[in-house]
Amino acid sequence: MKTIKKNLLYLYGYHFFSSFIFAYAIERIYWRSRGMTITQTVYTEFIYAAVILLLEIPSGVWADLWSRKRAVVFASFISLLEFILLIFAHNFWHFAFVVAMAGVGTALYSGALNALLYDTLVEIDKEDDFEKHLGRMRFVTYMSYGVAAIGAGLIAQYYPLVVTYYLSAISAALSVICTLLLREPSRHLVQDDEEGQAEGNPLRLALDFLQSSPLVRRIIAYGMLVGGSITYFDEFSQNYYDAVGIPLLAFGFLASISALVGAFSGAQAYTVRKWFHQRPWLLYHILLGSSALAYVSVSVFRHPVSIVFIYMGMASAAIMEVVSLSDLHRHASSAYRATAESAYSFIMQVSSIGFGILFSQLAKINLFAGYSGIGVTLATGLVILLVLKRPRFQRT
Repeated sequence: MKTIKKNLLYLYGYHFFSSFIFAYAIERIYWRSRGMTITQTVYTEFIYAAVILLLEIPSGVWADLWSRKRAVVFASFISLLEFILLIFAHNFWHFAFVVAMAGVGTALYSGALNALLYDTLVEIDKEDDFEKHLGRMRFVTYMSYGVAAIGAGLIAQYYPLVVTYYLSAISAALSVICTLLLREPSRHLVQDDEEGQAEGNPLRLALDFLQSSPLVRRIIAYGMLVGGSITYFDEFSQNYYDAVGIPLLAFGFLASISALVGAFSGAQAYTVRKWFHQRPWLLYHILLGSSALAYVSVSVFRHPVSIVFIYMGMASAAIMEVVSLSDLHRHASSAYRATAESAYSFIMQVSSIGFGILFSQLAKINLFAGYSGIGVTLATGLVILLVLKRPRFQRT
């Protein structure tokens, strides 16, 4: 048990080093310096999402049938290659190829990483702490990113932007080491229908799980709206900073604030959930509503101070991610755990593509129009979900 318990340490290490990436804070500026336009950048987002759509579910099945650890190891190695290749990228097709690689890596660790965490906790009789550890790992992720972002802002001020990619490759290499030290936990089935779960195909079992429960379908609906749209805050906040007149020197500092917001929000998701224990759907309503308000607000208040709404949207997404994934894993079996989350992520990517099409078309007018369109869409979704009958919330 002591050996498998070390998985927690290695997983925290992986989250730290895979996020201690200096390049992220100045990524869009670096891309622009290499000739990438906003429209081309959105196209790479489509490529990224398309690759995930193709590989998301197959990679989850592979992780369930073969090894969650191997899936995570391959994903971390691909991430290392990404930063090495981006050093030499100079046109759209170079960036498109690397983004496609990133999609492969994301598909590999999606589902597998959290399935490995949950089954590790089951093996040491700590599965009730999944939400807590997931939130803390998000905290480590954002804090690591925030520290790197501050450094990136300083580096970008005095050195070529490409230097951040050399440093990022070193951190990615350390994350590979952390994944190599992981141990594959035993599989643990839920108590009902264990024989059927053990013998069934993970894909069929996962799809049955996602389709059979009105509760799960409603959780997915909220998750796909908030999670599918947050990409366009994450990826284009730097463009917004530039559009409202914020100097480049402040980008790293603002990225660190974003990281802190995400870190504390994810870490406190467990506590926030307790506040809404008696009315869990109210929490989902608030998170979706605040996301809608955030997008509409940044499009209306075009001022440096309005970046506070970007932070509000990021906080809502961070909490939603932890809460929705926790509810999903609590109701799933180890026999198809990675596949179930991969299927959920697949749905999120479809949602992200839809938001991307809307955003890219409206962004041809200006960036603010793109954000306005997303905000109106989220508000409409909230109204529909409020009108529809809500299933009774039961936690296992």
